[in-house]
Amino acid sequence: MKCTSALLLLLMILLLRLYTGSAELTLHAPQNVYAGEPTNITCTAGVRDFKHNSAPRIVISVGNGCTELQNKQHKPEEFNGHYQVQLAITCRNGTHSIDCYSNGRDRIDRTNLKVVKKPKIITEPRNITIEAGLPVTLTCFVEGDPNHYWVGWMSRNSIIQQGQQHSISQSPSFKLTNGTMHYLTVHSIKVSGKYECKVYSIAGIIQDQTSHQIFVPNEYSGESSSTSSTIWNALSSIFSM
Repeated sequence: MKCTSALLLLLMILLLRLYTGSAELTLHAPQNVYAGEPTNITCTAGVRDFKHNSAPRIVISVGNGCTELQNKQHKPEEFNGHYQVQLAITCRNGTHSIDCYSNGRDRIDRTNLKVVKKPKIITEPRNITIEAGLPVTLTCFVEGDPNHYWVGWMSRNSIIQQGQQHSISQSPSFKLTNGTMHYLTVHSIKVSGKYECKVYSIAGIIQDQTSHQIFVPNEYSGESSSTSSTIWNALSSIFSM
């Protein structure tokens, strides 16, 4: 008898679940949202509205700090047995509450969307002339929260790594309320070239970039000249025989 009662209770709970429906709110890239940039919000309901034998009515509600980019929300679309509505919004800096409603009932789910300022490079491009063999330090001041971006230095289309030839750092003493100074030190400059500072989002998308042009008048030519001289001497000796 107790087992039968438990089964009936479980069946009633399942039927009630199906009748009332359920929804959960999911955000597109919730940890990487920049102020002023479009963000897609998706609200998904797991079942149909059996009372009206139709797709559930789903509404996404945003706070005062966000703006909807479309005049009205679209009707729910069926996707893999679920019903979902998408809404494109932009928000200003801060934390904003996003609500998801279904069939006019109380709020079904809520999430907080953290929006941060998009990183921006303040440093102007520079042209630097330096003698071969000397060290040079390049700077890149980035405005924004360093927890939401990362900086990469590049030269000749390759990412520069920390090592014997290069030092990469950021100075805590130069860390301001609205930005951070990033440094690249080339310990012994050899040839002319362009060095780029690129700011990436957490997802790896370039947000901003700048470059410094290094000019070395007496740049190191490597082994190309000595190699050419060796080849020429070999050819000369052959034809002189």
